[in-house]
Amino acid sequence: MKKATVIIWLFCFIGIFLLLSCGKSKSEMERGIKENFQEKMDTDSTYKKYQIKVQKVTLIKSGSHTYDGLVNVLLDDKAHDVSISVTTDGSSYIWETKPLAFSFLVQYELENFDW
Repeated sequence: MKKATVIIWLFCFIGIFLLLSCGKSKSEMERGIKENFQEKMDTDSTYKKYQIKVQKVTLIKSGSHTYDGLVNVLLDDKAHDVSISVTTDGSSYIWETKPLAFSFLVQYELENFDW
């Protein structure tokens, strides 16, 4: 009888562990952020005119529920990195750009200004 109880508890423990560890993987978040970021570049009036193309998203774990990352984008065939922060609860996440992440647009505007 004791052996059966131990086996049942063992299966319960393994099941709970598997359920709790089934969050979004880093690569799933990178893919999702890439798609969402591109959608924002294509639809947001602030960025739409630049025709920015997202190339790659790279995340590095910075805390138990946080990541720092870079979104590599192309603007007129020049690569730029946009810094982001990501917070996750394991099943969902949110991202935001860091301050001055789009500062390269100022340089772009100056270079393309019709003096």
